[in-house]
Amino acid sequence: MDLKTYGIRESLRTLNIPMLVQCGRHDVQCPAAFSEEIHALVPGSRLVIFEESNHLPFVEEKDAFLRTVEELAVNARSFTARDADLSK
Repeated sequence: MDLKTYGIRESLRTLNIPMLVQCGRHDVQCPAAFSEEIHALVPGSRLVIFEESNHLPFVEEKDAFLRTVEELAVNARSFTARDADLSK
């Protein structure tokens, strides 16, 4: 595999799973623009940008981070394996 040309963008379009994309607004290691791109490519995904965080929103905005994960868990309960095409 050539890491210089390796990409998964087109594969993201085929995902059919509950997905929560989270990032910190001030993240320089993985800028929010990358999370915005992932969100745009994954159908039905939810994007949460933590406005006061850098790379560690689970530490920097712990309560808000946990709320978003809990919301995903509650909403994902209605999403079953039969809803997803796992053969891809």
